[in-house]
Amino acid sequence: AKARGGTDGEGVAALYTRASEVLGVKMKEFSSTQLIKVVFAISKVQACRPLLVAAAFELGGDRLRELPSQQLLLLTQGLLPLGDGHAALSLIFDFWASGFNEATRAEDLLTESMGLD
Repeated sequence: AKARGGTDGEGVAALYTRASEVLGVKMKEFSSTQLIKVVFAISKVQACRPLLVAAAFELGGDRLRELPSQQLLLLTQGLLPLGDGHAALSLIFDFWASGFNEATRAEDLLTESMGLD
């Protein structure tokens, strides 16, 4: 259902700000899946940018290793509005890069062990 009013009013901005404050404190209690849903829900809402960044950093630690690749892809897509060079997004990109590097190393080792050089 569409909201009657716009999303740019003072009341809406105050609501988003307050929601960001409350949810930011509870962030560690959320599952990774719940945090990814939060990221998608707020990724394009400028007033929720602090919450988006907090969610990104919460997920950017040890939780990244727990995420299936499909969820990691969704998280990456949800964080793209942060923009190139943002520390939280760079953390996610670095994780992707390390995974690709590890896969390449494993392939190289397999190729060598099979004598297919």
